[in-house]
Amino acid sequence: MVSSASIAVGLYYNVTKDIQFINEIGLPIILETARFWKSFGSWQLIDEKTNLFSTM
Repeated sequence: MVSSASIAVGLYYNVTKDIQFINEIGLPIILETARFWKSFGSWQLIDEKTNLFSTM
């Protein structure tokens, strides 16, 4: 979901060059989804990669 939202925002910007959309809608979408994933589980650095371990 997060990568899909980020990809969609990036593709939209690449086609339209709509900086107002990025500032008002695109960046908040990306930031809020990143905040969600940060709070979703615990992060651990393993083999120089970041992994998400779910709390579910």
